[in-house]
Amino acid sequence: MRVHGGDFKGRKLSFRPKKGLRPTTSKVKGAIFNILARQIPQSSFLDLFAGTGSVGIEALSRGAKLCVFVEKSHKNARIIRENLERTGLSGLVLIQDVRSAITRLKNQGYAFDIVFLDPPYEKGLVTETLKELAGGECLVKDAIILAEHSMRENVSLIEAFELIKKYQYGDTILSLFRWKGI
Repeated sequence: MRVHGGDFKGRKLSFRPKKGLRPTTSKVKGAIFNILARQIPQSSFLDLFAGTGSVGIEALSRGAKLCVFVEKSHKNARIIRENLERTGLSGLVLIQDVRSAITRLKNQGYAFDIVFLDPPYEKGLVTETLKELAGGECLVKDAIILAEHSMRENVSLIEAFELIKKYQYGDTILSLFRWKGI
């Protein structure tokens, strides 16, 4: 696993295969950053269900000014920190579940331009996470939310978000939303 673009292109990242950990494929990761290319520079980026942190690290490599990684597994959080150290990048790693982390970030006054979420497939967590984000307390005006999920997962449209487009890559769907600021 490597950084695909930006200042740290080609830098190798740590990855230890683990049951239940499904890293974003190279093809999908490339698509994510093609979709977000114009929004990344100087953005504040929130990587939910961060896993190894490869997506957030890619955002930092491509010019995001801040990335917060949310991962509830202590082992995965160690891998994120190791990958940040390998690249010389810095970010905030929160070891907690997404719901608690969103509440914490709201209370601490964080506001994000881009939110990426890649929860375990087919568990309803995309819709649940969108509901947590819907109030917008930790989103800037016109924030972009990109959700990676299975094509078999039914993602409910939440009123606070406008679905911009869906992209399909095999079994994987990338759903692009914009926060309407309600």
